[in-house]
Amino acid sequence: MSTETELKQTKYTIQVEAQPTNCFQANQSLIRGYQVHRGVTVRVNERPCFRVRRCVVPVGGDPPTTTTIAEEFDGAIREDGLVWGTDIHGLFDEPNFRRTWLNRARVRKGLPPLDTQISQSGSCRLHGELERWADHLSSHLDISRLITGLDHLSPPILRELRRLDAEIVPPSVRHPHHADVLRTDA
Repeated sequence: MSTETELKQTKYTIQVEAQPTNCFQANQSLIRGYQVHRGVTVRVNERPCFRVRRCVVPVGGDPPTTTTIAEEFDGAIREDGLVWGTDIHGLFDEPNFRRTWLNRARVRKGLPPLDTQISQSGSCRLHGELERWADHLSSHLDISRLITGLDHLSPPILRELRRLDAEIVPPSVRHPHHADVLRTDA
């Protein structure tokens, strides 16, 4: 594919919502993911894959609201639709997009498409297992003590880790045995 990327000095990560262009399937549902950018990629001849809304999701509110800050096209797709690329991470976490993409491959191989419910139930099972793992870690791991052992990291990274730790396991719910779980002096 003919694309050109110019790397820049500044790197940023941002949450996005995107609508697939008609190169995948017309009227496909909105997808959510994130982009990590350290430059600008320009399509030379190919069509874009997605119409992207870059978003900021304010903290708080029930439910939290999404504010659109820019709209643009993203990615590139070859004319035959078989090769494509995008800067959006997490596309295949979206069950509808994943099933549509897999069904396109199934049809090309002469297989019937499968119902999107299969991908949705798979995502629900995965989410449940990840929640179970997170609960296990928060019950048996002293994140604060682990972070203390990472003093060699840059101050902004440490501040962010400490902020996340306070959100995940507030001091009021820490177990007394946490201090014995990890040794940072070994």
